Amino acid sequence: MAPRTIVSGNTIHNEEIGIDAMYRLGFFETAPSADWLRVEDNQVFGNLEVGIRLQENVLVTNNVVHGQRGYGGGSRGISSFSAGTIANNQVYDNDFGVFAESDTLVENNDSYLNAVGVYLDREGQAIGNRIHSNDVGIRTDRMVSRRDRITSRSRPDDDRRRTERFPRARASRIQHDCRVRG
Repeated sequence: MAPRTIVSGNTIHNEEIGIDAMYRLGFFETAPSADWLRVEDNQVFGNLEVGIRLQENVLVTNNVVHGQRGYGGGSRGISSFSAGTIANNQVYDNDFGVFAESDTLVENNDSYLNAVGVYLDREGQAIGNRIHSNDVGIRTDRMVSRRDRITSRSRPDDDRRRTERFPRARASRIQHDCRVRG
């Protein structure tokens, strides 16, 4: 089955968000990958906040994304808020080259001359990327509140100790278990 929507071959610049792509089936349901919305072969540059933003069931591939200039150092070349794939893109000269949250696969991208090459949060994966000449290559972390479940690799008493030490704190920063292979 062909994808429902394809955004391809465009040059997009001087917007707040260059491309904002979302394909929602239901409440965070995953579509078969052949049915995903595709954002491919675009030139995206000089936008204010984000070059390409994706959410749920989106494949972003073969794009050149550079020079986003955001509010106070928060610009993102490619940004994912939930399950998607970011593959085979060239991303440079942004605050965050690739910003991936919640079960996003980041693979085979070139990310360079960014403040942070790839940022992973909540089950993100970075595999086979070429990351160089950034201030930070890959950054992984997560804000965890008392209501969040601790990952299976955490010790059961870790959350209790954090809560006892910081009883009034709403959230604590901890290193999050994510898979990074290269």
